[in-house]
Amino acid sequence: MKRGSDRLMIILFLLLSALPYGLWMAVPGEIKAQNFENRILAEKPQISTAGYLTFSEDYEAYLNDHLPFRNTLVMCDSAVRLFAFDDPINEGVLAGKEGWLFFCGTRALKNDYLGTDLLTEEELDGLAAHINELSACFAREGRELVILIAPNKERIYQEYMPDALGTPQETCRLQQITEYLQAHTEVPVVTPVAELRSAKGDLERDGVLLYYKTDTHWNGLGGYIAVRALLNELEIDLPDYRAPGMEIEESREGVSCDLADQLQLRSVLDTGPDFDIHGYDTHGMQPAERQNGESYCFTAGEGADGRTVFVCHDSFIHAAAPVIGSSFAETHMMDYGAGVPAAIRDCDPDLVILEVVERQAAEYLMNFEYR
Repeated sequence: MKRGSDRLMIILFLLLSALPYGLWMAVPGEIKAQNFENRILAEKPQISTAGYLTFSEDYEAYLNDHLPFRNTLVMCDSAVRLFAFDDPINEGVLAGKEGWLFFCGTRALKNDYLGTDLLTEEELDGLAAHINELSACFAREGRELVILIAPNKERIYQEYMPDALGTPQETCRLQQITEYLQAHTEVPVVTPVAELRSAKGDLERDGVLLYYKTDTHWNGLGGYIAVRALLNELEIDLPDYRAPGMEIEESREGVSCDLADQLQLRSVLDTGPDFDIHGYDTHGMQPAERQNGESYCFTAGEGADGRTVFVCHDSFIHAAAPVIGSSFAETHMMDYGAGVPAAIRDCDPDLVILEVVERQAAEYLMNFEYR
């Protein structure tokens, strides 16, 4: 009798173990392929003479990444840790007030928000010397250099940060870089903190946001205000968001939420609305077309500034790309990378814009090479 009971338990255990795989077979392929993590999942290893020693480890990693209903289980774990213990599963995400999320990787909170670990005089002097050298290289080819630094979200929406962190310090790397470069170089440096804070104070009573609630980036409206500050520096007129004919559009479709995705909670969290702006003259801008395999090109017609522009950028430029693209006769855009110098020479621009977010400004600007 005991032996029969043991067999039954074993059979039940095997059936229950196989049940998730059986149910998983009925799930549509596009759902199975969804990857909400900011990494590449392990691929199924192949048995070979070269990899047989690590095959078991590689296969275990593959199974862990492709378990049936893995995303659902991770989402449940993430939700419990966030809502019950205020402890996000991704250490690069900080849970703020009222459902707001903030990026806290790459030393962002330590260096920027808290104003600690500031740049030394030697580091600032080295950065200024490097920017002067870059400017001289561009000038020899008849090009002008301009820098746009996008403020971290927490510098604009500090009221949603945890109380324990206090308010953002004005003495920070952003302030250091901006003031030092303005004092020791001829390169225009645009840091639109004042413009974004002013617009935020004007618009927040209507519930209008300039950054996404569960994403690290500014939205289309925030990008417009930042680019307007940049164009003012270049003596190009762009209407104020409050000007007659300008319209702020609110949408709940396709809201960007990279921080929610890092927690796998896009479907659980209130991502808030998206805001864009319309009414400015796009000068017949044509959609971006891929150039040289990596860069993108916008073209605009009569009324746009006649210069050709090359924008080397990080992900903050995406929401602002149409505004820049509609402002110049030809605008090329490319992510930071090794191919940038050759692409600049191929495009032969009159103006080079380096755009970078506050938390990466020192690193990206210091490492940008042009020979």
